Formats: sequence, structure tokens, C-alpha cells
Amino acid sequence: MKEIWIINQYAYPSDYGGITRHTDFAKQLVRNGYHVKIFCSNYVHLKNHFMKEKKETVNGVEYIYINTTKYSGNGKARYINMAFFSFNTFFKMIRMKKPYVIIGSTPHLLSPLCGILISKIKRINSILEVRDLWPETFIQYGILDKNSKMVKILKRIEKYCYKNADHIVATTPNMSEYISEQIGEKKPISHISNGIDTELYGINHKNFSYKEKYDFEFSNVTKILYAGHHGVANDLDSFLELGEIIKNSGKMNDYQLCFIGDGPQKEEFIQSSNKRGLDNFIFHPSIEKKYMPSLYDEADILLIALKDLELYSKYGISLNKLPEYIFTGKPILFIGKPLNNLVNETDSGISVKRITDLSIDDLERLRNFESDVDRMKLEITRNFSIEVLVNKLIDVIEGV
Repeated sequence: MKEIWIINQYAYPSDYGGITRHTDFAKQLVRNGYHVKIFCSNYVHLKNHFMKEKKETVNGVEYIYINTTKYSGNGKARYINMAFFSFNTFFKMIRMKKPYVIIGSTPHLLSPLCGILISKIKRINSILEVRDLWPETFIQYGILDKNSKMVKILKRIEKYCYKNADHIVATTPNMSEYISEQIGEKKPISHISNGIDTELYGINHKNFSYKEKYDFEFSNVTKILYAGHHGVANDLDSFLELGEIIKNSGKMNDYQLCFIGDGPQKEEFIQSSNKRGLDNFIFHPSIEKKYMPSLYDEADILLIALKDLELYSKYGISLNKLPEYIFTGKPILFIGKPLNNLVNETDSGISVKRITDLSIDDLERLRNFESDVDRMKLEITRNFSIEVLVNKLIDVIEGV
């Protein structure tokens, strides 16, 4: 049986929350006859605790928990945590029997660097998966200065990884252009977007109700729901402006805005909504993913907002939540102007380039939006189901 190693510091079994791309991919790879090991951190930052086990097997996927340090926020402690993870992963792997192929995934660059170095030592093929463009993303967010020593070091690592990976997988449609610009040559690059486990979604929808575990203060009005991270990448200011649009129209009693999730910007977001008198905002911590389908049933409109960055308008996006949102059949309010806009492509709601382009009449149209639910589900299943995406990945694995 061919063995695949995946390095992603944050790829935990789905019950731990967070992004489940590699958990979903690995489970499907196992179904296709591969043995998969995921190397991830023993510190779960979303739960703020350390794993007790050194490894465990879930749905046939072997998770190996690498010793790391504790951190919070995006300061030095996080960079130390990343370095510890990659260093310890390298020395863990060097003592193990070589796999068939190794996949190193961003966002941070040390994981794919570790994978590429191991591949050269063990003389196997490496796949670099690029989900975020580091350090470019941090530069455009204003977190890092493009002229700093840190950025110069990261740029060198980035170019080394692009040049030395045997194949590159990119999640956004035009990321290949950025990579070619950085290294001055064309590399074999495959586009494999984020997606949804449609089978698991159906199972969870049938068997789990959020009401069994969580208490939400939903009102009997039109509910606009955002479920996801509350961080610098999410345009929380647009959510506040949306609240102001509703407030200034005199329709606060007609809409309730519900924000589910956690993140470093959440407390400031809550305080800002209180200062603005947005009394129709409610907040709740993250919930287990298996309860999300039943929670979506409560929503009338689903909400996504992106910051106005060249990164998105030039190279595109692949949001984890968007295929899931569309699969629910609920109308979506999308705020942003990326290169690719799945909401427009699937006719699943209303898109505006910026929140100032939105009127209360647009919201009223969304309240009465008639979604073609069957068509939306079919389109997502055909193009963004985990089964379809993993078939693309298998073509890459067997072709490198």
C-alpha cells in the first residue's frame, strides 16, 4: 500500500474544529487504497490545549502529533511555535521509513520546506501545496513590512520551495501567475480548490442538531448568519457597516445578525458593535462542525466579506466556507471583489464590491431570493466535492 505523508501543523480530526481540508482529503485517499499519515502540532491553538496522545487513527487516517510550544495571537510566540513544529517534524521523519510521496502545505513556509528537504534526503517526490501566499499575505494585511529582514528571509524560503518542489498544488485559479513571477520560470502547477464533504454534510444534517448542545438567542425575524474566523483576513468592518445600513433604514427589528466563531479580532468587534448601538447583533463561540448543517437551517441569509486586497483581485480566492454556504441553498450576501466570484458564477445570492454599494433594498431582495437549491447542490457536488477534488490530487500524486 502506497503511503502518503501530509505536513500541516493545524490539520486535526474534524471534531477539533478549524479547517478540515486535509482531514477530508486524507479520509478519501484512504478509501482509494492509500495509507495516509498527517503530521500536525500537539498544541491545538483553537482549543488552547495539548494533545495527550502522541498519535491516533481516525477514519483510517493516522495523525502524528508533533511536540510544539504554546502560543496565542500572531506575535513571536507563534513564530517560535512554527519553528519548533517544523524542526521536530524533520527529525521525526528522518527516522521513519520513507513514504511514496510527501505533501507539505502552507500557510507558513516551514512545513513545505521540511517536506522538500525530507524528500531530497529520502529521494522521493514532494508536492508543495500553496493555500496562502506567505509572506505576501502578511505584507498586504499590514502585519509585516515588505522591507523587513523577516520578509527577506521568508522570500528566500518561498523561492526555494517553489523551485525545488516536484509539483505545486494551488488552491486559487491564478496563483500560478504569482509563483512564476517569483521564480522567473514556469513550474508544473495544478489548481485544486477547497471544497466540501457532501456525504458527511448530509449525514451530519440528518443526525445532529445544534439544539442538543448549544443555546442560541435567535429571534423570529430575518437572520443573517456569519460562521467563521474573526481575524484580520475577515472584513469585520463591513459587518459593522452592514449593521449601520440596517439601523439607519429603521429596520433593526426586522433583521438579526448572528456571528458564530472565534478569533483575535472578536472582542474588538463586539465592543465596536456595542458602541454603535447595534443591538440586533448576537455572538457565539465556535461550534463543532457536525452541528453546522442544522444551524444553517436557522439562517435566512449567509454572509461573507473580504478585505479589498490586490492579492484577491489579481490571484483569486478559494474560501473554505463558500462551497458549504452554496450547498445549503441559502441566499448569500458576498462583499468583495476577488478575481473569481463563486456566488455570481452559481447565481446563489447578491455580490457587491464594497459595503457602500449595498442598499437596504438589496437586503430586501435577498429576503425574497428564490434559490434553485437542487441546481446549487448539483453544481457544488460536481465541482467542489471532496471526492472530485481528491481524484485530481491522485492524478498529481501518480504523475509526479
